[in-house]
Amino acid sequence: MIEVRDLTFSYRPGTPVLSAVDASFPAGAVTVLLGPNGAGKSTLLRLLAGLLSPDSGDILLAIDDRRPVAPAKLRPGERAARIAYIPQRTSLAFAFSVRRVIRMGLYATPAAKEAAVERAAEAVGLGPKLDDPFGTLSVGQQQRVAIARAMAQLNASEASSRRLLLADEPLSAQDPAQARAVVGALRGLADRGDAVVAAVHDFHAAAALADRVLLLGEGGVVAGEGEASELLRPGVLEEVFGVGFGPAPGGLALPQLRGVPAR
Repeated sequence: MIEVRDLTFSYRPGTPVLSAVDASFPAGAVTVLLGPNGAGKSTLLRLLAGLLSPDSGDILLAIDDRRPVAPAKLRPGERAARIAYIPQRTSLAFAFSVRRVIRMGLYATPAAKEAAVERAAEAVGLGPKLDDPFGTLSVGQQQRVAIARAMAQLNASEASSRRLLLADEPLSAQDPAQARAVVGALRGLADRGDAVVAAVHDFHAAAALADRVLLLGEGGVVAGEGEASELLRPGVLEEVFGVGFGPAPGGLALPQLRGVPAR
């Protein structure tokens, strides 16, 4: 659905954050971005969303039967109908309720019904919190509000093409039960044919979410791309992260910290 070709980006000249990245993010799959801190995962998400423009290279989004276009070149309303972005942290200047924050996702689709807000809240376990002030919620709950807002945005759209959800650390600060709800919600989008791209640090989350993995190494270079079952392996991850990894159930890999074997 969306692909990048020879993508390079830097915030300061001569200091690339992403270097010659080639990758594809197909519809109907969850692609997880993995890599050390500073490898460019969050930057890549913002580029895919059209919030940043690359120094060089191409980002191409498939739209219906038309020729692929760069997200940044879409009209704002057209982009909002097809692409939703969840940042690592959402902050608000005013005491909006959870309901109003989720409803912000409907700004580009003003005719959308309130039911879209309520369905999104229920999907991430926030139905009883709809009228609570956003600022009174825990960090994990606030992140789920951001996820619900993105889901309401995509679900309310009448765009005929498949859609793209970009999520930066969507499972941060979630307890196990709520993490399962978030995984289910994101996987549900992929199962209906949308493309989901999520940056994560937690390897349990990566194993639960990913159909595919894009590994970014130091300097924002691609260290691996492919099926999760092939890339979530000790030999692959050790080179990228510089620590030992031990096998986990299913043959996937978990990091070994402070010399303690993974269980």
